Amino acid sequence: MTLFNYNRPVPCYQTADITKYSRQLFKQATTLFQLVRERIPHAYDVDDHCIIWEGSFSIKATNINETSAKIVMYQRGVGHWLGQVPHWSDGVYIWVRANDESGQAFEMVAQDPNFKHRWVLNRFIRDSAVSVAPNLNEHFYYFRMEEDDDRIKIAELLAFCCTL
Repeated sequence: MTLFNYNRPVPCYQTADITKYSRQLFKQATTLFQLVRERIPHAYDVDDHCIIWEGSFSIKATNINETSAKIVMYQRGVGHWLGQVPHWSDGVYIWVRANDESGQAFEMVAQDPNFKHRWVLNRFIRDSAVSVAPNLNEHFYYFRMEEDDDRIKIAELLAFCCTL
């Protein structure tokens, strides 16, 4: 059973170099990434699981070589889309893997009524997923981080994704 039935093929976002984004977006994303790093369970090597790529911040699953979540900056005119472009506004987006092993693991635990991070299910954009170039086969559910969002709660969710 899947959480959402998203349309395929999914649009793909090609990030730009991390330094091309506005200082405000960069600060929001790096602050959140640091909060995630602080919450990675002590049994895991933080540097192996929290990686800064060219234009995004990745959280790797522990038992498999997959990206289980991402922090992605979006700014109009920086980076570009392949496929049908979602209606995004500038901001920091939280991506959680929707397919492959870590996506299946996330869906399995998310169906538990006692899942600590169940709040996120109402935040994902339904019937939609995205990928990031060059990994077009990696699909992610996503939502935009808002000003009033609890950053600790989001960081805990992303750190949890490391354990998938």
